[in-house]
Amino acid sequence: MCVCGLILKPSIFKTLHKTMAGGSAAKKLIQIDIISDTVCPWCFVGKKNLDKALEASRDRYDFEVRWHPFQLNPNAPKEGVDKKRYYEEKFGSGMSGRMESRMSEIFRGHGLEYNLSGLTGNTLDSHRLIYFAGLQGHEKQHELVGELFLGYFTQEKYIGDREFLLESARKIGVEGAAEFLEDPNNGLNEVNEELKKYTKDINGVPHFLINNGKQELSGGQPPEAAFSHLWTFADMAGIKKKLVEIDIIADTVCPWCFVGKRNLDKALVEGNDRYEFELRWHPFQIDPEVPKEGIYKKEFYDTKMGADVAEVFETRMADVYHDKQHDLVDEICLGYFTDGRFIGDRDYLLKCAEKIEIEGAAEFLDDPNKGLTEVKEELKKYSEVKGIPYFVINGKEEFAGAQPTEVFLAAFEAAAK
Repeated sequence: MCVCGLILKPSIFKTLHKTMAGGSAAKKLIQIDIISDTVCPWCFVGKKNLDKALEASRDRYDFEVRWHPFQLNPNAPKEGVDKKRYYEEKFGSGMSGRMESRMSEIFRGHGLEYNLSGLTGNTLDSHRLIYFAGLQGHEKQHELVGELFLGYFTQEKYIGDREFLLESARKIGVEGAAEFLEDPNNGLNEVNEELKKYTKDINGVPHFLINNGKQELSGGQPPEAAFSHLWTFADMAGIKKKLVEIDIIADTVCPWCFVGKRNLDKALVEGNDRYEFELRWHPFQIDPEVPKEGIYKKEFYDTKMGADVAEVFETRMADVYHDKQHDLVDEICLGYFTDGRFIGDRDYLLKCAEKIEIEGAAEFLDDPNKGLTEVKEELKKYSEVKGIPYFVINGKEEFAGAQPTEVFLAAFEAAAK
């Protein structure tokens, strides 16, 4: 069976089809309670990062996300004050400027422009509206929080402006918002109860409670941290990981091998909650006759892209762990394909080894015979593969080419059965 002109075994295709069709086992429910204030920029960053973690984990878990109030300044005026001036008075102009620069940088990383123009003030009405949206469904509540953050931090909207609150509610489809906010007592007791319940034992926001507090974390955590805590819960729930061994046949001057490794790395991250991985790299030479002193890459890019020194170096370090070997391949490929490095340059190879903390590399390469026999044996063993990169998973599943992440995930599942 072929995907994008590359070889896939039928079992992988069936597993891939099953995964894409949603035919996996019953998902576990993860409940996430978030304590947050609508004028806290780190809460917006935390939501953005959490959303990425949720999206990447939806094939394994069902999520129920609930938002709860926190007020950084309960005494903030309801009529609003100039946002920029407020921060300068609270933190000092120097600190406020540094905070603005830092948040601007972080927001740009999410494709957003951080905007300190406009007003800030009391957030009580926004929390009342968030509570009301939650009565119509947790998904609506989650979307409303995002809409409020977006308007306040990027569009100069004032969090206490009734029209802005209602406009956000209309966008999300929250019904009856105008009537609810018209009475200042609607939702007030409930918000105050939640403030009392969720804020007494925390020191800052955002604060995340996973499955009623079995796991907790604070701050605008990056997606990988959110992943980690979701996976930690999965371990607590008794999910036993299966070992997946992956043998990769590659040449360090093959651009598709680099692309394949990058795609594999994404699959390793996504599959980390279900599998333990052991990776082994094996040599392949696109052109064994290429001169050791090097040739111009651009002239021979299509047919003559490499030399044998890197294979000797990367695959047969006597006492190097597989994860170091995996990292070394990435470092060597990165320099070769993006930084104009020559794959046969000894200093470059040693610099890569130093970055990965591989000990004894210089002494090993001093003797041209070290690792040579082993590499030649592996070249002979794997020379019949139908193209590189070539992946052998648990000795059961095999495929060639820089396959997308979902193909690796399907292969993991097929091979672990």
